[in-house]
Amino acid sequence: MKKIGVADDNKQAELERIDKELKDIFSIQKGREIESDKDKSRKQLEDEFNESLKQEYDQKDQTRVSGEVGKGQEPIQTQPIETTSGEAPATSGVLQAQEEVNALKDVESTAASISFSSI
Repeated sequence: MKKIGVADDNKQAELERIDKELKDIFSIQKGREIESDKDKSRKQLEDEFNESLKQEYDQKDQTRVSGEVGKGQEPIQTQPIETTSGEAPATSGVLQAQEEVNALKDVESTAASISFSSI
C-alpha cells in the first residue's frame, strides 16, 4: 500500500489495517455473490431438468387405452377333413404273428403241468 502522506507511523499502520479489513470484507462479499450465483444457476438447472422430465413422462395429453372390454372375433370351429379314397387305411404298429402266440400258450401249459417235490 502506498503511503498517503500521514506523518504518524501509528496512523499509517491503522490505515493499512483498515484497508486490509475492507479488502477481506469485499472478498467475503464477492465470495457470497459467487455462491449466490452458483445457487441460482443450480436452481435454474434443477428447474429445467424437472421440467424436461415432466414433459417426457407426463401423460395427460396422450391417448390412453379405454377400460371397456372389447369384443373380439368369435373362435372358428374347425372340422375334420373328410376324404374318401379307394385305399384301405394303413395300419400302425407291428402285428404279432399267430404262430408266436400259439407257441407261447404251449410253453405256459407245459410249465403249469410240471410239479416240484421237496427233497
